[in-house]
Amino acid sequence: MTDIMIPYGEARFIAEHRDEMAEFLAAVEVQKAALARHLERQLLPAEKIALTVAVAQVRRGEQPTPNVTAVCIEALARLSET
Repeated sequence: MTDIMIPYGEARFIAEHRDEMAEFLAAVEVQKAALARHLERQLLPAEKIALTVAVAQVRRGEQPTPNVTAVCIEALARLSET
């Protein structure tokens, strides 16, 4: 492994701000976890299509087909899980 030479001023800065950088990195990890949870609560592409089809069928006065209804119900159940 090669040693890395850090100029004194930069090494001092790193030493002085190590705790702040650690807190920042911890906050970034929390934000990443929150974003992952948010993305999990989004409609999947197939669910978006099924919902679009179901809305169109209802607006035409038709009853949504069983498969479209099932996908919409499954999506709702997945999104409402805590």
